[in-house]
Amino acid sequence: LCALIHGKSPVVLPTVQEEDDGLSVPEFVSTWGRRLIGNAQSALYDRVFKVTVKGREHIPRNEQVLVISNHSSHLDMGLVKYALGDYAPNLAALAASDYFFDTQYKRDFVEPFTNLIPVERTGTLERSLRHAESALDNGQIVLVFPEGTRSSSGELQEFKHGVGYLQQKSKLSVLPLFLRGTYRAMPKGSAVPTRRNLTAVIGPLITAEFLGSKIDGKNRAEAYGTVANHLHQAVVALRDGSVYPWLQVATAKATDDGLTAIFEDLPSRFVPEELTKPTTWYFSLGDKADGKWTLRANSEGVTAVPGRPQGGAADCVLKTDIRTFTRIVRESYVPSFAEFTDGRVKTNDPNLLMKFKSVFGL
Repeated sequence: LCALIHGKSPVVLPTVQEEDDGLSVPEFVSTWGRRLIGNAQSALYDRVFKVTVKGREHIPRNEQVLVISNHSSHLDMGLVKYALGDYAPNLAALAASDYFFDTQYKRDFVEPFTNLIPVERTGTLERSLRHAESALDNGQIVLVFPEGTRSSSGELQEFKHGVGYLQQKSKLSVLPLFLRGTYRAMPKGSAVPTRRNLTAVIGPLITAEFLGSKIDGKNRAEAYGTVANHLHQAVVALRDGSVYPWLQVATAKATDDGLTAIFEDLPSRFVPEELTKPTTWYFSLGDKADGKWTLRANSEGVTAVPGRPQGGAADCVLKTDIRTFTRIVRESYVPSFAEFTDGRVKTNDPNLLMKFKSVFGL
C-alpha cells in the first residue's frame, strides 16, 4: 500500500540488470511497470477511499496546462491524478531530490517506474527547476505543489516563487485544485492512511493572459512573486468555497451595470420566428434584489423589466449566478450537466431555457 501511495514499484522485476552506476531498466519493462502501478493506484482510490471530485467541468481538454495543488500528504499526487482522470494519465509531479532521489536504491526504482521530476530545494530557480522546465517544454502535464513541501499542520502555507518561475517560463495557463481530507488520512510522518473520505475541488482555469496582465512593468523576481500570490489566492478561494478574488470584482461590476446593459440589449436580438407562443422568463441571478429580472416575449415584441413577474408565474425560471448568466448571453455558453446536478444552475424547464437561447440568437 505504501509503495503505491508513494509512487514506487511494489515488486522487483527480474529483467532489470545492475550496472556500476545503478540499475538499467529496459524501456518495455519501465512502461509495463508504470502501467501496473497506475492501475493499482486507481484501484486504491476507487476501492479503499471514498473520493468526491468537484469541478471536473473546468478541466481544459486538449490543452497543456500547469496543475497546482495544496500539499499535506503523500496521498496528494495520487488524488490529483485520480481527479483529473484521462486528461492526465501520465501526470508528472515535482518531487524533492533530497527525499525521493537521495540514495541510489531510491533512484533505481523512482526513475524507471514513476513520473516524479527531481527538484533541488536549494540553489537558483534555474538550476533547481531545470528538469521541470524540460518536461513542460516536452509537452507534459506537470503537477506543482507550490508550498514546496508537505504542510506539517494541514494548513495552507505560502507559495514559493518557483511556481511563478515555471508559469512565466512556460507561458501556460494554470489549473488549481484544493485537496481536502488527505492530511487527516495520512499526515506527514505516517505510513498508512487511517481515514477514507477525500475531496478534490478543481477550480476554473487561470489563463496565461490574465497572469501576464498582472506583471506588466515588474522585474523577474516581482513577476514570479505576483504570479505565486494570485495562484495562492485561487487555492484559498477553492478551500473556502468562494470565487477567485478578481472574479468577485468582475461580478460586482456586472451587478452594478452589466445586467442592465444585457437586458436592455436583449430585445434588439429578438428572433420572432423562433418564438412559437408568448413566453415569460424569470431570472434570479444572485441574492441581491437587483439580480431579479423578468423577460416577456410575444408576437408584438419583447419587454425586459427588473423584478419578479407581475400578474402570474413565469413559464421558465432560471436561477444561477451573474457570471454564468453573462457567459450564457455574451459567450453562447451552455451550462454543463454537472452545473445542473450540483445546483449552480437551476431551472424548472430546460427546454424553455434552450428556447431562450434560440429566441434571442445566443
